[in-house]
Amino acid sequence: GAKLLPRPNHIDSRQRLRPQALNPAERQALIEKDPNYGYIICRCEGISEGEILEALAGPVPPTTIDGVKRRCGPGTGRCQGGFCGRLVLHILAREWGCAPTDIYQDRVGSYILTGKTKEDETHANPL
Repeated sequence: GAKLLPRPNHIDSRQRLRPQALNPAERQALIEKDPNYGYIICRCEGISEGEILEALAGPVPPTTIDGVKRRCGPGTGRCQGGFCGRLVLHILAREWGCAPTDIYQDRVGSYILTGKTKEDETHANPL
């Protein structure tokens, strides 16, 4: 029986830019303005690095891989993050200035990486 009334000063900041919805000319202009929108991180859903960086710069930034998944969708496609999960992990580590082993999947303690499996660092950073 509670009455729900819209707040007059509410700002909905969930609106986001989807390059996939733009026409080719608009998408090209966006990529020329910010090349990160041209680097596709999630092949299944067509999510670009620019969209992920935009989510990280939002008013309430995601702090986990699943947080990024809920904000902009990488990992929700056919491969369920099999391709893009590691790329999102490295973007988070790079943007926060921490080691990839410090990034959680969803909650505290849900580590994706726990340490090195090899000493060879030639393919350590995919970005």
